Amino acid sequence: VHNPSLANVLDVGAGSGGFLARLHARCPEVALAAVEPSAAAREALANRFPGMTFPAQFAERLLDVGERYDAVTMLQTLEHLQDPLAACRGALHCLRPGGILFATVPNRRSLAVWRHGRAADCHANGTHLQFFTARAMRQMLRAAGFARVERVVDFGGGQHDGRVLQLAQYALRRVGLSTELR
Repeated sequence: VHNPSLANVLDVGAGSGGFLARLHARCPEVALAAVEPSAAAREALANRFPGMTFPAQFAERLLDVGERYDAVTMLQTLEHLQDPLAACRGALHCLRPGGILFATVPNRRSLAVWRHGRAADCHANGTHLQFFTARAMRQMLRAAGFARVERVVDFGGGQHDGRVLQLAQYALRRVGLSTELR
C-alpha cells in the first residue's frame, strides 16, 4: 500500500536495482535516487530507471548531498563499507524531518551461520568488511544521531514465496536467528 507522503527514496548501495524495481512497480510516482560506487551499475540503473538521480557515488559521502528524502534504504550495504558510521550520519543528513532509514545487514548469529559456520553466506562473501550484531547496529545508529532505532520483525517482505517459508522466516526474525538484521 502506497504512503501518499512518500515522494522520493534514496537507495544507498543500489547494485543492480532489484529493490528499486519492486518499489517502482508498486509506487511508480515515487522519485528514485541511488548511491552506487560501480560505474557500470550506475549506467545500468540510469538505463533501467529514466529520471533516476545519483546524488553521490559513495555512501561515505552522503553528508555532501543537498537533497532530502522521505526514505533512505541501506539494504545489505553497511557491511561493505570502510566507514559505516559516516554513511549512517550521512543517511540522517539526507532525511527530511520525519523520514525513515531502513537498513539491513547480514546476521552473524543466524541459524544459517550456526548450521554452516564459516561457509555461511555472510562469512563466505569476501566483500564484507564489517559484521554487526543487533546491539552494535543500535549503538552505531544512535552514535550517528538517530533518536529512534527499532528492530523490524514484520511478517513478509523477505525473499521467500509461499506462506510456510514466509512464516518460518518471520519466526526466525522474532527470535533473532534470521539471515539478516533489520
